[in-house]
Amino acid sequence: MSKYAVVELILSMTSLISLCFAFREKNNLKQTIERLEANIMDWNERYEELCQEQKRTLKDYLQMESDVLRSMRAELEDEYNSREGADRRLADLRTEVS
Repeated sequence: MSKYAVVELILSMTSLISLCFAFREKNNLKQTIERLEANIMDWNERYEELCQEQKRTLKDYLQMESDVLRSMRAELEDEYNSREGADRRLADLRTEVS
């Protein structure tokens, strides 16, 4: 083999090795991109789940708040009616005393 043929063979081998490394790097990058895309999909699903959970929690909170307000209103109305009755009885007693 001539020196020229040896140099040409070495250059060809070097090119093949470079192509091999480039292919591996491309494959690694492709796998990394696929993993990242899968992670993004997982995060999107989790985000949607959290949004739904937040809606349910808010709905439950608003219902509970409504129930509490309804109960407080009923208590206030009962107290008002009791005081109104007591005021009437007191006025009647004052009338009897006078």
